[in-house]
Parts: sequence; structure tokens; C-alpha cells
Amino acid sequence: MLFGSKWHRIIDIIALSLLCVGLFFSKAFVSIGAITFAVNWFLKKDLLVRTKSFFTDRLAWILLIVFLLHVIGLSWTNDFDYALKDLRIKLPLLLFPIAFSTFMRLSDLETKIILGFFISSALVSTIISYNLYLTQYPDQISDIRNISKYISHIRFSLLIVMAIIFIAEGIRQRYILGKWRIIGALLILWFVYFLTVINVIGGFVALGLGALTALIYFTREASKKLAIFFWGAFIVLFIATGWWMFDTAKNYLTVKQDFDYSQEYTPYGDVYVTDLEDKRVENGYYITHFVAYGELRRTWEKRSDVPFDSLDAKGQRIEMTMKRFITSKGLKKDRDGVMALTDEEIKAIENGVASVRYMDASGIELRYLKILFEFNNYLEGFSPQGNSLTMRLEYMKTGWHIFTQNPLFGVGTGDVQASFDKAYDELNSPLKGDYRRRAHNQFLTFLITFGAIGFALVLFSFVAPFWSEPNARSLVYILFFVVAISSMLSEDTLETQVGVTFFAFFNSFLLQGLPRHFSNKDR
Repeated sequence: MLFGSKWHRIIDIIALSLLCVGLFFSKAFVSIGAITFAVNWFLKKDLLVRTKSFFTDRLAWILLIVFLLHVIGLSWTNDFDYALKDLRIKLPLLLFPIAFSTFMRLSDLETKIILGFFISSALVSTIISYNLYLTQYPDQISDIRNISKYISHIRFSLLIVMAIIFIAEGIRQRYILGKWRIIGALLILWFVYFLTVINVIGGFVALGLGALTALIYFTREASKKLAIFFWGAFIVLFIATGWWMFDTAKNYLTVKQDFDYSQEYTPYGDVYVTDLEDKRVENGYYITHFVAYGELRRTWEKRSDVPFDSLDAKGQRIEMTMKRFITSKGLKKDRDGVMALTDEEIKAIENGVASVRYMDASGIELRYLKILFEFNNYLEGFSPQGNSLTMRLEYMKTGWHIFTQNPLFGVGTGDVQASFDKAYDELNSPLKGDYRRRAHNQFLTFLITFGAIGFALVLFSFVAPFWSEPNARSLVYILFFVVAISSMLSEDTLETQVGVTFFAFFNSFLLQGLPRHFSNKDR
């Protein structure tokens, strides 16, 4: 033992607090925090006693199943370089269950310190991102999601949802008292508002599922009148949201175009090109109908310094962005159509804004309109390349093909990427180059890697703690579990350093690290 037990405990708290900061700001901080926590575990006294204690800890072994499967998967893999790299990324799945298995559960003060750093980091990072939104969007930052400066916007939104959960639970369980309850409530409102700004579907889904889970949890023991009120409010909100989605889709996709198709020439003598087979629409008008390419080029280059054959700020062809924008206004793609654009609209096109509807929309509505366009394109048989949601359909189709070729034991730890590369060619995928990515669904990745047998063991590892550990039945853990599972349905959460650390750390922290009275209050 290098230090006294008190100093080892202080080092643990500092390491875990640094890790929480790193989740928002720096992979280096994540690594330093995790390594410090691991080294400190080895340097504490009674290593042999603690090791024996770990070997008899049933919960720790349950949590280790996912990592152990990756080790076992080496036995039928071919690409060991990739496999070892993957194992290195997965090390948090090994570290935290072992270290926390012999870890004296956190006191209330220690819990507040660690989660205080996490919530403070969430606040600071959202303020930095919001400043970028106010000062650089859309001129220097064309995609709103890129205001997440330090980590993936998807991971960022999930961490913000977890910050909301921790604050709400702190208020509910009376760990946050006095004026801090008001500050906590204001922080929750700020974080929810920020989620509408950064506009990440995964964040909305995680927040919505978390709210629904909390509603189910609370109404089990609420009075009948209160339960009816809350469920009534939820049903009204659900119906209203569904109606809004239907009405928006109908208005956006229903064809409104009423042009005279006998008109072959523009008023200035150029030929209109119309592809009657192309049914893609933008705001109810056909994109590739009535296009006078000569006039479009000449007039655009009089209105803008961005060449007709170049790209907009988002890396899209300026020609296509302009055609979509003019189409969205119900105009023909000719000289008059370009001249009808305002200077503000010209600037918007240069920044990659492809529809007049996008200029007035924000948050959820803007993202939903883009999703509608993506799926309309996909259903009309056009390549999903460059469209985040419809590309995921191709990823999952390709991933499922790989699984069906190796249904029992999968392809092994190291051959996932190679299997995808091969499958894309076999299926003649419309995706090319860097767009040929992995499953973007952690459960499908488990099926591909370990087959049905290994997948069953993964599911056991996820659900078994609900029977063996009281803390798993606490609301805070249930909400974390819902957020984590929702992220795994749309992302390979455990395939990146931040993602796997987020899951492995909080899974062990909430199950093995938090004091048991968290669950006692909830039972």
C-alpha cells in the first residue's frame, strides 16, 4: 500500500470525477481517470483478499460477461489486429466491474462530488456549444449538430439526458435541498431547451422514453385520480404529437404542383428538362421537373460568388441544393426562379439550406422535415448515401445478412469490419467508400460478432442484475438502463471510447458504487 486508506479513497474520487469531466470534454481525461482508478485499485492494501472477494462476487461476473465474450470470440477470428484494438476499447467493461466489486460503497458526500462534476461539466459544455450556436451558426458551422465541439453530438445528447435524470432524482430523493432545488429545476429546463437546439433524434427518444418510464414508475403507487390525470395528459400529448407528425408529413409530401407540362421552353427560349420517372418532391413539388440548366447556371453565377459546379457549406452539390430550394417555393428551375430568390435565400443555399421550409423551422420540426425528405428519396429508389437515418437501414440490412450467414457463433471479435466490407460487395450496396459503415445498432453488432448463443448471454448480462442487485430496482438505475438501451438501438454504443466508458462506468457506479439506501427509498 503506497498511501493510507484515506488518501486512496481521495484518489478514487478525484479519478472518477476527472472521468466524468472527460466524458464531455476530453478522451485523454477519460483515459487518465480510468487508468488512475485502476492503478489505485492495485496499490491498495490486501490485494489478495480483494481479489478473492471479486471471485466470489456474482454481480461482478454477470457484468463481466460482455467483455469475456469478446475474449472468447478471439478463438474463431481471423483479423487479430482488429480484435486486439477492439479489446482495448472494451477495457472499461473489464475495469469497472472488478474495481467496484471490492469498492466500499460511496457516501452521500462522495456521490454528490462525483455527480456534481458530471452535472457541472454538462452545464459548461452546453454553454460553450450554445455560444457557438449564437456566434457561428449557420455561417461557420452549417450543421447545428456540430456545435458539439468535443464529442459526438449523439453521445453529448445522451450525457445531457443523464444529467437531467441525476438532477431530477437528487430533487426527488431530497439530496438537493433549499435554493439548490430551484437551481436544479432551472438546470433541467436549460438542458431540455438545449436538446431542442442541438436537434439530435436520439436525445429526444432517450428523454421521451425516460419520461414514460418515470410515469409508469410513479403511477404504480399514486392515487387513482392522480394516475388517471397523468395518463390522460400523456395520451393527449401522444395523440397531439401523432397528429402533428401526420399533418406535417401530409403537407410536405402531398403533390401540389400544377404546371402546364405542354410548355417546353422558358420565356427566354431555353429548353425545360423534365424527368417524369423521378417522383422525388420537396415541399409538395417535383424536384427534377421543369429544369432549365443553362439559365440556372448563368443566373446563379450572377447572383452568387459560389460556382455552380461547386459544393455548398455542407459539402452538397450547390446545383442540387439550389434546385431543391427553388422547388420548395413552388417555382420552376429557370432564370425567373433564381431571380425570385432573396439575398437571404441565396446565402441560405450557399450554407446548404435546401428548402424554404427549413428557414422557418427549428429543433424537432426541422429534423422531422429532413427525415421526411430522406425517406421519400429512399422509397423512390434513390441512394441513401449521405442521409443519416436511411443509411442506417442499409447498415442494418447488411448486418442482418452477415448474421444469417453465421447465425450460431457469429464472425468473432476481429472480423466484424471485414465481414461488412465483403457483404456490401455481395449485396451491391448503393453506399460507397466511407459511407460503408458498421451496423449502428449495438444489438445487431452483438448478433454479428457472437451469434445467437452469445447474444443470449449478452441479454442475460443486461437483465440479470434486476434480480440479483437491489440497486438495479432503483428508479435512477432503471432510467439509466432505458437511456443506454435506447442508444444501443440506434448506435454502436460500445464501439467507441466515450460510449463504452459511459455505459461501463455508470452501470457499475449505479449498481456497485451507490449506497444501498438509494434503492431502499424506492422500494
